[in-house]
Amino acid sequence: MEKLLRSTNVKKLYLLIRPKRGVETAGRLEALLQSSVFDTLKKLDPGVLDKVEAVNGDITEEDLGIDDVDRQKLIENVNVVFHSAATVRFDEELKKSVAMNIEAVASIIQLAKEMKHLVSIIDVSTAFCNCERAHIDEKIY
Repeated sequence: MEKLLRSTNVKKLYLLIRPKRGVETAGRLEALLQSSVFDTLKKLDPGVLDKVEAVNGDITEEDLGIDDVDRQKLIENVNVVFHSAATVRFDEELKKSVAMNIEAVASIIQLAKEMKHLVSIIDVSTAFCNCERAHIDEKIY
């Protein structure tokens, strides 16, 4: 997210965020944006984080748990989808693993098919990528 905001002229970044441990979606986004990873970005462009908007949802729910208003907003405005949500726990309950790692992808693809301006879907999987390397640079190997 920081890299996208820093190195592109993205108009808007919608983040699917689920409520967790009594903290609502907006609160989770606010906490995320307070992370030190954004400090340099905030100094370079103080208003850049205004481009980030939380969408309440959950990848394990039907239709990603997104309400009709937010769903329509995504359909009308999104042109690139990044999917990076998953579980990599080997002891995860099978039903939960299937919901997160398989069914969620199908739901994202279904939503993407409805997006009027979609150019690309990027599925990000870091689990065990380049695991033989001690350090992974920000480049394509």
